[in-house]
Amino acid sequence: MFLLITSLADTEDLLGNLRTDIRNDMRAKITNVFTNYFFNSYTDNFTDITLRSYYYETKRFLKLNSTTPDPVIITRADKGSVTVAINTSDYIAKANELLHDNNTYLILSTDPTPSLQFHTNKYIREMKRYGYIDDVAMKHLTCYNGVCPKFTCYNGVCPKFYGLPKIHKVNCPLRPIVSFCGSPVYNLSIYLSGVLSTSMSLRTDFNIKDTFDFAEKVKEISLPENYQIVSLDVVTLFTCIPLDLIISVIELHWDVISPNTDIPFNYFIKLMKFLLTNCVFSFLPVSLWISLYLSSSYTGMLYLRIQISHLITSLN
Repeated sequence: MFLLITSLADTEDLLGNLRTDIRNDMRAKITNVFTNYFFNSYTDNFTDITLRSYYYETKRFLKLNSTTPDPVIITRADKGSVTVAINTSDYIAKANELLHDNNTYLILSTDPTPSLQFHTNKYIREMKRYGYIDDVAMKHLTCYNGVCPKFTCYNGVCPKFYGLPKIHKVNCPLRPIVSFCGSPVYNLSIYLSGVLSTSMSLRTDFNIKDTFDFAEKVKEISLPENYQIVSLDVVTLFTCIPLDLIISVIELHWDVISPNTDIPFNYFIKLMKFLLTNCVFSFLPVSLWISLYLSSSYTGMLYLRIQISHLITSLN
């Protein structure tokens, strides 16, 4: 079966090692081949035709039945696999209600993406020069286009902010989400996150993947009399984590982190500080924001630190 996405990714991977002029010429020729193939031989199956029909029918219905010039946004709910229809003005108002918290976010006058891209690429070149990443890995990971996975980035975009309505709560507030896909720091962040995830998985048995994993772990556990299981909902976790706490947790567990990377401690901390203090994102074409604290995927380490502290306190 011909898969367009896979074929495009493989093609870009092969073209990545060619000179720019040759690569552009080959890409244009291959694009024509793909285009001609699909226009001449591709036929939709029943599912494709049905879904496309539903899409255009829904789009037409919303346009014809709109009583105001305010467009309707179709999105999904934060929980429950529910589709939500919300007026654009209401969606923007709910998002601005979150973003105008001056203790957490700051609006910027210019786009820092080019600067982030420059400094990210500088760190990548340093990692190769210092031997933290070998030539084989660097050749595989470095690319000059936006299709193949890469560390070095030459066409980075500013991360995008969006929200999912919490329909199970009063007034349906938004759950804030920032998509870093395609941003200059995305792949470097994924790399460091992978190192930390691999390392910390060896240190604790208390990590819970999801509700199904939790149910599996507790199904045979009997609570003692008068005991209860308590679920805690952490409010704005990512933006309330001090940078110093992240650094101290990494230092505390460096004995299990260091075997999984060739990056020394001081340079690892340097990279972490760079990533965690440059959490820039955009909302709408004219708004650029930066989180004054953190927005990361490293909270598992903090949970472990809390668990250890609680156990020590209990023993004392």
